[in-house]
Amino acid sequence: MLHTRTFLLLISLCLLSSCRHPTTWEIDRLQGCRAVDSAARLSAWATSYNSHFQLEWLQNVSGERLFVNSCDLEFPYSGQILIQAGEQEETFFGYVFLGGQKLLLPDPAKDFVRQALLDGVPVIVTVGTYSGVFDAVGFAEKYPRLKEVEYLFMDCCPPRGMM
Repeated sequence: MLHTRTFLLLISLCLLSSCRHPTTWEIDRLQGCRAVDSAARLSAWATSYNSHFQLEWLQNVSGERLFVNSCDLEFPYSGQILIQAGEQEETFFGYVFLGGQKLLLPDPAKDFVRQALLDGVPVIVTVGTYSGVFDAVGFAEKYPRLKEVEYLFMDCCPPRGMM
């Protein structure tokens, strides 16, 4: 009986740990045929155990955007989000995309989060009763690479009307 409980506990822990996302800052690049198709993405999942939030920075020809993504939570359509960094705390209202799992933050929120992470201060994002902690480790060294997107026209797409 004791072995069965131990085995079930071990299996439960393995299953829980297998659902975790990487919590380090990762950069991805998309180089398209046209400038509008090229982008860079810097993202990290929250380090807090029970949170499924992701911060996602996107840089393309239209500028830099900051999103909060959720894999299992539908954001309230009010778009209200509380962001804490150290002793500072700010409330913002973002734009919730159709489906409710992607929230675009306004520029003041983007600037607040960027500065805190560049200063090495962890950021806590709260939406409704859910929150996630984002570690600043690695952000300062990877953030400048977000700006290195090349917006070159490449000769890989056929001209319009030639398809």
